[in-house]
Amino acid sequence: MASSIERKLEEYRRNKASMTSQEKMKDDHEIALSASNNNEDQQQRPAEPSLFNVIKSVLTSASNYIHSTRPVQLVTCQNIHHPYICAVIKLAFWALLWTWFIMQGFGTIFLIMSMFYAIYANLGTGGRNDGAPSAYSVFNKDFERIPGTFSAEQLERELIGGVFIPAH
Repeated sequence: MASSIERKLEEYRRNKASMTSQEKMKDDHEIALSASNNNEDQQQRPAEPSLFNVIKSVLTSASNYIHSTRPVQLVTCQNIHHPYICAVIKLAFWALLWTWFIMQGFGTIFLIMSMFYAIYANLGTGGRNDGAPSAYSVFNKDFERIPGTFSAEQLERELIGGVFIPAH
């Protein structure tokens, strides 16, 4: 008896290893259904598609479609070349969303999260061009200052001399 169970278990494992992930999910779902409906008094009838199964299949097929195509681009207004039109579209969409969140009772939270996003989006994480000097002179070669930098030496010259005297 133990050897027949071991053979069945080995056969099940081989079949399970050869299945795709979607087939595995379906098989696991069928096993769970058969375990819950293991009452001998009831006849086995085919499982009716429930709302959960329909939503799960729709989401699975949508996920497979997204993964099979190119990733979604997060660039908005990519075909609009006038910057003001793009800004107006974004602002109108934001106002529409804000209005909806206000009606749901989360207007303040949406406003605060929008501010955090605006700060994050405008941080300028693109980096500097190679060779461009930093605004902080300690990071530049030979501590070179950028034009217009106000320094302690310049302040001292202005206070002592009484007029602006540019550095040599």
